[in-house]
Formats: sequence, C-alpha cells, structure tokens
Amino acid sequence: MKKLFTLAAVVAVVGMAGTASAIDRSGSFALGAQEVFTTSNFSGFGSTAGSWSLKYGVTDRFTGQLTFGFDMINKGGNNQANFGGRLLYDLVDNENSDFYTGLGFGYQVDNGNNVLLLQIPLGWEFAFSGLPEVGFSFEAGFIYEYMK
Repeated sequence: MKKLFTLAAVVAVVGMAGTASAIDRSGSFALGAQEVFTTSNFSGFGSTAGSWSLKYGVTDRFTGQLTFGFDMINKGGNNQANFGGRLLYDLVDNENSDFYTGLGFGYQVDNGNNVLLLQIPLGWEFAFSGLPEVGFSFEAGFIYEYMK
C-alpha cells in the first residue's frame, strides 16, 4: 500500500510541474505492457508475465493497439502465447488525461487449449505535462472468454 501512495504522490508532484497542454498522439507509436487483456484472466489461461503492447494514434480520438505475449517463466512444458488487437476511442480529452472506451479481440493458446477473447474496456490514461512520452493507464471493463 505504501508503494501505491508513493506512486500517487510522485504523479501528483510531477504532474503539477510545467504547463498543461492537450496531448495529441495521432501519427505516433507507443510501447507498453498489459496485465489484463490477453493475460491470466478468470479462466487461468494466458501468459503469467503479461503481454507487450504497441499503440498507434490513428487520429486525435482513435488509437489502435496490438498486444502479444508468451510465457518463458514456466519450464515445465507450459506453452502459452497470446495476441490481440483493440480499437480505443477517447470519450473525454483533458489536458493531461484521456477517458476512453473501445473494443478488443484476442486469442490465447495454453497447452493446447484455445481461448477467444472479446473485451469492452473503460479506461483512463494519464500523462505528465512536462513528460508526455510517459503515461499510465488504468482500465476496467468486460472480458468475455470463449474456450474452443
């Protein structure tokens, strides 16, 4: 809990430094990590180490995202891999943050089990005013898993 409060304090201090400006990420790429979509979800499938993501700002309101991950931690023969794609839409554009929703599709392979995913996220992304290259996202939403 102390780490969460420390992170919140650092975000507040750095976020207040500098002038605020709206962030337009159209035409630019971003790298990130996913810990919910295409990872260990309710069924227990997916890579335990999370997934990497690649975002591209299509317009100032739309963002496309590809996710991919695999599990190298388990040496007992667990062959886990996942990939997916999402289209995100900014509902509210603030100076240093975005409130967004979207639609995502994913696919997981875990020891021969195949899982199809459908996600409708509701998220919030915050970026520092003095350092717009760094951002943090928090999401909630609906994930439907269909095991083939």
